[in-house]
Amino acid sequence: MGLVEELRRERSLGGPARRPVRSRVIEVVFRSEARRSICSATARLLRGHVPLRDRLLRWALTPSSWEALARAHADIVISTGSSSALCNIHLSRRTLARSVVIMDPGLPQGHFTAMIVPYHDKIRHGKNVYRTVAALSALAPAEVVRSGAELRRRLGLEGRAVIGFLVGGDVRGGQGLDRDGLVKTVDALLQHLRTTKSVVLITTSRRTPDWVAEILKSRFSNKEHCPLLVIVTESNPPGTMAAILGAADQVLVTAESVSMISEAVRASKPVLALHPSDSIQPKPKHRRFLQSLGARYPLIESGPSGLEQALSNLSRRRAEPASDPDRADLSAAAKAIL
Repeated sequence: MGLVEELRRERSLGGPARRPVRSRVIEVVFRSEARRSICSATARLLRGHVPLRDRLLRWALTPSSWEALARAHADIVISTGSSSALCNIHLSRRTLARSVVIMDPGLPQGHFTAMIVPYHDKIRHGKNVYRTVAALSALAPAEVVRSGAELRRRLGLEGRAVIGFLVGGDVRGGQGLDRDGLVKTVDALLQHLRTTKSVVLITTSRRTPDWVAEILKSRFSNKEHCPLLVIVTESNPPGTMAAILGAADQVLVTAESVSMISEAVRASKPVLALHPSDSIQPKPKHRRFLQSLGARYPLIESGPSGLEQALSNLSRRRAEPASDPDRADLSAAAKAIL
């Protein structure tokens, strides 16, 4: 469940007389990776107390991003991660708004009204710190079910076993995808589809490299095996992720994508986190994420060599809709913010 949806739910409990929660998204885009790094390093070095921060942000952001930030007004400001944390501080202080950050901002906790941080981010506890197992998702469960059923009808998949394949990409400071590992994965997946007469629905992400997209397009051109392949950088129909998650019986996700894995497990589907190769192991922080998620959701892991067996094991699992282990913390955070 997304934070904005939880804020709306908490607000509605006060009755119709209370103003509804309206939201607006400002995309934070930096002029270059170098300017992003300088801006983030400056904020960390000065522990968020940056003099002339408006000049620094004007220099670091693209003109359209800076203009949107400079003109915005809000009662609550929400940002994610460290790159946009200084933007959050600037806007919330300028408008006297409550400040919320999702994921570790790399800055002192006192700058924020609330911090919603996954367990695998090691930060000290505080009165304004709320922990989650999975990353937050904006996908509404009812929309996932509705759009998944519609996609199955549109593609004529009633009665067919369906696998969703969510493909991420390179991660700054972490492992990305591996060419040899991807080829082995595709070969094993195609063999599984032929053996089980199942189908796969695939979507990439904005981070997916072009070479990955080309491999997917060349190997999954057969509509019988893959009736839906969405390359996000070429075409990204609204609701694609929700529809694939809703239509799938099991979901295969490249293991580096925290957001995609979180969305898949929150959709109450058995999930297989696919590591890029048999020799590359996740970094300690990512390993903590997968372990904490696997303890609470139907999640298993595999490398390319063990994929066929892992898919067979996954096909025998069924995810039962369960209470969200993050709901209590999200509700407490929403109450504190409002």
